[in-house]
Formats: sequence, structure tokens, C-alpha cells
Amino acid sequence: MIFLKYLVLVHCLLTVNLLVFAQQSPATFTNPIVPGFHSNPSICRVGDTYYMTHPTLEYFPALPIMRSEDLMNWEKIGHAIHRVDQMNFPDGLDNSLGIFAPSIRHHNGIFYVVCTCVGCKGNFIVPAINSEGPWSDPIWVKVPELDLEYQNGWKGRNVHKRPR
Repeated sequence: MIFLKYLVLVHCLLTVNLLVFAQQSPATFTNPIVPGFHSNPSICRVGDTYYMTHPTLEYFPALPIMRSEDLMNWEKIGHAIHRVDQMNFPDGLDNSLGIFAPSIRHHNGIFYVVCTCVGCKGNFIVPAINSEGPWSDPIWVKVPELDLEYQNGWKGRNVHKRPR
């Protein structure tokens, strides 16, 4: 009998907890959430805000940075590659040789975009103190893998150059 009362109490507490603290999903949303040319996104969360970037192939400005608080409404706040002098795209760069596989992360107060430009110098990291920029010049790194995020357990600690 005591067990049954306990079970009913736990059930009531869980039900109230779900009703009070559960996130409410919107009734509808538009798919795709970010329309246009925004394939293969990378998203990180800092506090209650989400940040996203995605590959831009041979297009400039490159690596758009977007911000959202609900993962459905995104605002473009800048680009990690936003100055012509940051990256020298060779003339006639084919889209299969452009910018691929970015990853955006935040560590110890610094944002990092880790990426590859196949037809440029290879793999690079672009740091910034503020997600809106300015973003630093790319730091080119020599590693064979395209996925720098997991190279040697990278979490930002191997980058010693502070952003401007």
C-alpha cells in the first residue's frame, strides 16, 4: 500500500514537472529553417545562444556566422572570412576545391572556426573574441585530416595566437 502511494506521488510530481518545465515547441515552423545555400551546418552553444556556420565553397565572403536562441530563428551576424586579405582564393577556383567542413566552437572566451580550403593552403583555424567579429587571419595548420576538431583532442588549447 505504501509503495502504491509512493508510486502515485512520483507520477504526480513527474507530470507536474513536465508540464511546468518542459520546453514548448512552436505549433509550426518553416523547413528549411535557414533557406538558401546553407548545407552541412556546424552549431555550438554558448550559454543560451547557438552559433552556426557552414561551408561556402568558392564564394566570398566565406563562412557565415549565424546566431539563434531557439534553433529555428537564425540571424546572420557576420562572416569568419570577411576581408579579401584573409584568404587568397586562386583565380578560377572550382567549387570542389573551395571551403569545406567547417566546425564552430567556443573555448575559454574565444570562438574558433576550424576549416579546410582544398584549393588553398589546406587546413586552417580562424579565432575571434566576439562572434560578430572581427575574425583573425587564418592560422594555417599542417595536418593530414580534414576534421581538425578531433586532431589530438583539440579543444582550442593548441592555438597560441590571440585574435586581433
